[in-house]
Amino acid sequence: MYEKKTYHVKLFNPFRLSGRVPEDHFQRRSQIAIDLNFIYKTTRLDILYVLGY
Repeated sequence: MYEKKTYHVKLFNPFRLSGRVPEDHFQRRSQIAIDLNFIYKTTRLDILYVLGY
């Protein structure tokens, strides 16, 4: 008569933060004006140093 429903829990949902932040948000405007790429390079080198590479 009734079928038992099976539910599947998703561990990961597709989500992009850039899609949720409005175009006129301060963070988007500051990324255009300030280049922070040096932070990624510096932290990458620190991680490699800690790991022994």
